[in-house]
Amino acid sequence: MIFSALRFMTTKTITASNYKTISNHPFADVLLNESTNQKSLHATMHIKKGETICIFKAGITKSYATYLTVQTELNTHITLQPEFLQYINHSCEPNVFFDTASFELIALKDVNVGDELTFFYPSTEWEMSQSFVCNCKSLDCLQLINGASFLDKLTLEKYTLTAFIQQQLNRRDSI
Repeated sequence: MIFSALRFMTTKTITASNYKTISNHPFADVLLNESTNQKSLHATMHIKKGETICIFKAGITKSYATYLTVQTELNTHITLQPEFLQYINHSCEPNVFFDTASFELIALKDVNVGDELTFFYPSTEWEMSQSFVCNCKSLDCLQLINGASFLDKLTLEKYTLTAFIQQQLNRRDSI
């Protein structure tokens, strides 16, 4: 779908918040939190659990992780296309999942209009290029996020994981 330059340049302030829409897309908008200067992707339509939200593909392929890549194999890390998917932030209670086998973004639970789309970074990342302290405010927040290799099997069983991460866990557990 082609969007006009005018649509991308138009901004609107979300009612009673510090958010401003900076770009519109078929199922979500990229919002800028003007207080923190952080961008996030928010649903513009209701999405049902299990629904394929969109198909994605590899933009640039790298042999190493960056903060903008998703890991698909041991030495394969991709940037996401469409590019606006890079604004799906981490949560310890994610509502979407990047299936890197089928290249589908899938809803893990019902998503309402306005909800931020989030995924569990260790679901795709064995070791991340940059660890960080999570601020998702979930009761089950893991605090430090640095990749699946740093988490125990019991913790990871709570999440939907890519085939690559499952493969890595099976290798680790067989040693």
